[in-house]
Amino acid sequence: MAAVRLTSRLGGVVRPPGGRAGRVLATSITVDAVGRGLFLAGSVVFFTREVGLSAAEVGAGLAIAGFVGLLAGYPVGLLADRFGARQVLVGLHVYRALALAAYTLIDSFIGFALVGGLVAVAAGSTVPVLQTLVGDAVGPEQRVTTMGYLRAVQNAGFAIGGLLAAAAIGIDTRTAYVTLILVNAASFVVSALLVRRLPSAGSSHRAGGTRALDALRDIRFLMVTAGNGILQLHTTLLAVGVPLWILLHTTMPPVVVAAVFVLNTVLAVALQVPVSATATTLPGSGTAFRRAGLALALCCLLLVVSGYQTGVVAVALLVLAVIALTFGEMLQAAAAWSAGYALAPEQRRASYLSVLGMGTSVQSMAGPVIVTAVVGVGTWGLLLLAAGLMAAAEVVRGVIRGRGGSL
Repeated sequence: MAAVRLTSRLGGVVRPPGGRAGRVLATSITVDAVGRGLFLAGSVVFFTREVGLSAAEVGAGLAIAGFVGLLAGYPVGLLADRFGARQVLVGLHVYRALALAAYTLIDSFIGFALVGGLVAVAAGSTVPVLQTLVGDAVGPEQRVTTMGYLRAVQNAGFAIGGLLAAAAIGIDTRTAYVTLILVNAASFVVSALLVRRLPSAGSSHRAGGTRALDALRDIRFLMVTAGNGILQLHTTLLAVGVPLWILLHTTMPPVVVAAVFVLNTVLAVALQVPVSATATTLPGSGTAFRRAGLALALCCLLLVVSGYQTGVVAVALLVLAVIALTFGEMLQAAAAWSAGYALAPEQRRASYLSVLGMGTSVQSMAGPVIVTAVVGVGTWGLLLLAAGLMAAAEVVRGVIRGRGGSL
């Protein structure tokens, strides 16, 4: 609950939006995020030092898991449409706990890839099902701000979990790492128990036959999915692009990389809720997509200029670039939630949102390749990326205008 209280103060929200459902979901997300923060911070060390995998094997296993997650998302979305988001989310949490615990038994790359694929079945499906559950449990006027609050809580939980993981890494024994994994598995069980407290609000529609493929045949929705996926390059730009740019194209010390992540986390925790409040309607989502594209393009331009500066000026430009990136991240997330709720038919919401999530999965696989190539090119690479981000935002905005009237 510490993360919930922290987010309440920083985001200017006394209580989570969405009433009792919002409070239950916020508690569940806090537990989930702290557990995953523990795992994410220490897992690579465990896989390389205790299991004995090479860096290349870890990368290959994660790529396989990402592909499995991409394939699993839509079928799980159909299940949520058929049986209800709450029931499916509870099942995903329990399944995820069991699959994650299996990591403690692996001793080879084959085992790592197999367990990683099992974990990815749930990891790639949870977010769309959670968003569907928010849509079922929370009134239309509070859905986007509730998602914003949950994202802020999640970011705070990740930070807390990462700090706690330092203890396990400091001990540096197999027992410490196994404990870290099992604590994360237990966090999923606790999250499942919390989600069970919500009332069931499953769809009465039974998605089947050709209607089960509606989301995959909706060309306009697929265009939104593609454009939103391109804008989500902000994730890889922060994790890979900015650090590489600092190291390869500036004279700033490597310690600045850590400061970048702290700044992004603090801003995202503090401002996601108020930013989300600007995109609660379909026209608002179109405007937010445009602003996200502009903010991310500005980030790229500021990075370019920082490469031609030194000292305090270079650091100041980098700080402005990260601020622009963070606002682009928050605007893109809010716009995607709002557009997803507005464009997805209510009775097939989970399957539609699962399709929207495919853009995220594709970005997670292709993003590192794209961003690494862009940074390798240098100035012109970032300028092309800026143009591509703005173009993607305008395409999505145009599709939304066609679906929802003038913006």
